[in-house]
Amino acid sequence: MTKQIHLSLRTRSGQCRLTRLITNRFRRTDSRSHLLWIAILLLTCLPLLATAQLVPLKTFHISLFAQTPEKSEEAVDKTAEKQRMQKAKAEKMGKKEYKDKSYIKVEDPTLFERSEENTIFSGPQPGEKLPPLNIIGVRGKTEGETFDITATADGEPLVVFLQDTNGVGIKGLVSVSKLLLKINALQKRHSKATEQGLQIGVVFLADNLDTLPEWAHKMLNTEIPNEVLAGISPDGREGPGSYGLNRNVAQTILIAKDGKVLHNFAFTQPMLYTDPHFLGAIAQALEMEPRQLEQWLNETAAKDKQPQMEPMSARLKEMTEQVNTLRERLQRADEKVAAARRENERRYRRDNVTVKDPAEFKKAQETEIFSGPQPGEKLPPLQATGINGEVKDKTVDFIAKADGQPLVLFLQDETPLGLRGLVAMSRLLDQIADTSEQQFHIQVVFFSDSPDTLAKQANRLVPHIPSRVLLGISQDGREGPGNYGLNRNVAQTILTVKDGKVLHNFALTQPMLSPDPHVLGAVGELIGEEPATLEKWLNPRKPTIEIENPSEGEEIGKMRFNGTAVQFDELLSLFRNMPETEKSMLIIQSGRDVLHEQVIKVIDIAKEAGIQTIAFALNSAEDKSMEQDKAQEERDDRRQK
Repeated sequence: MTKQIHLSLRTRSGQCRLTRLITNRFRRTDSRSHLLWIAILLLTCLPLLATAQLVPLKTFHISLFAQTPEKSEEAVDKTAEKQRMQKAKAEKMGKKEYKDKSYIKVEDPTLFERSEENTIFSGPQPGEKLPPLNIIGVRGKTEGETFDITATADGEPLVVFLQDTNGVGIKGLVSVSKLLLKINALQKRHSKATEQGLQIGVVFLADNLDTLPEWAHKMLNTEIPNEVLAGISPDGREGPGSYGLNRNVAQTILIAKDGKVLHNFAFTQPMLYTDPHFLGAIAQALEMEPRQLEQWLNETAAKDKQPQMEPMSARLKEMTEQVNTLRERLQRADEKVAAARRENERRYRRDNVTVKDPAEFKKAQETEIFSGPQPGEKLPPLQATGINGEVKDKTVDFIAKADGQPLVLFLQDETPLGLRGLVAMSRLLDQIADTSEQQFHIQVVFFSDSPDTLAKQANRLVPHIPSRVLLGISQDGREGPGNYGLNRNVAQTILTVKDGKVLHNFALTQPMLSPDPHVLGAVGELIGEEPATLEKWLNPRKPTIEIENPSEGEEIGKMRFNGTAVQFDELLSLFRNMPETEKSMLIIQSGRDVLHEQVIKVIDIAKEAGIQTIAFALNSAEDKSMEQDKAQEERDDRRQK
């Protein structure tokens, strides 16, 4: 037993040379001792080798120590299952991150417009001039007041929500409007060089002005900030005809600047949460990159989510922020009060109308375009079915209806742009007809390959067109009767006619959206009036009353009406004797220290005289003084910093 015993194992083959070695050494030993030594060696050596991981136990075909294949496969299955669970968890986390509403995304607005799903037309399109939009205020200081919401921006980007009274849309306005006002605050905080912000307005469209539910009124008054102007359109569910709104669109959002539309979003279902492409359009209107706005919004959101480790300090900070916010609101309110006079003047202001020599029209054209009877030619009969007035639903000769008197005749297709432009032009012509001693007729005949479809579109114009304008639809298709020689590629042909012969012919491949000065000049020539006279008619002088700051020791300031000193007892007769063309609006221009009671008394006298519209304006000295004060405040702020 003192001799060394060599143990040799070959694990891969599963064979064991142990028995042979022991047999050689103990050949003469009793068989029972032989078996005992074998058992002792196996019990001692094999667990030690397995523990040292030199020999896997499963290589020995000894049931006492071998690991079964079933257990090994089970371990592999558990590893694979764990990997599958980790992958599923990663996918779930990815989906959760995608649905996370706390992160605000700002996307390129052009991606919205390229989508076929979003190619819906409603309202003025990008690049078009934003027509006036009169609404009736439904809350706050503007409640019950009629005003033009497009004139409230004062040079700032204007965001107008035109929508029905759908409950989802009204609830969505709460979050969307608050986010837009948050953008205003961020813009003011980050952009020291500019005070540019957003003017936000909401216009409800409904066939019945009383359809706005009571809970919606309550929500407007309690949850939507007062900075958001809100009103209802008196023109029904489809709004004014000049806007061309789509009745099947629940919410049309217009973003405009300098009087022109930058972006148009038409949603068949109104927004409940803010669309990222809409935010991208807001960023462009504020002249900033979408990614920059996204960073601002989410930095603020991240700060709002940080845990408050010191409750008392956090509460103190919150109160400080509330005080600062209140201070900013008061400052903005003061600025708005100071600028209210200018804003109101802009609200009711119409751009000056220009009248030019009609002969200059063709000189300005690169290529002369022909459509319809030319100057000097006799005007043939023109059969059309009337859609308004005494000829409604009757087919008559429109030329015969003029009875040889001067005539302004519009021949045009169903282009929405032309339909909107026709409203503005017809109102100017109606104003000229009211003022001129020379009577003339105004007629519009529409042409289309689908007269029935055109009739539905044209009928929407009837409430917005003056009653003296005769409207009809030709049954001769898009090109009209052959003896008129109309050009199919010309959207609008305008003729001025006297004694049955054409004086001027204007062929427009794109119809007028705003009145063309050369066409107005041709109308002036038709009734024998110079362009300067027509401009005077169409741009009446706005009556103005100036109120100076009270002198020392006095309570009221001196007043001048159109430059002449006046007293209170003279105002009523002066207002009543104003020409009708000037009686539509009174401008009050007062100093900063004028008593509120004096201004109110002037307003009451004006309303008693029949003047319904009051606008306010600052005089140049006061305006300059305010600018100097503001500049001084900015200099003081810079010194403190």
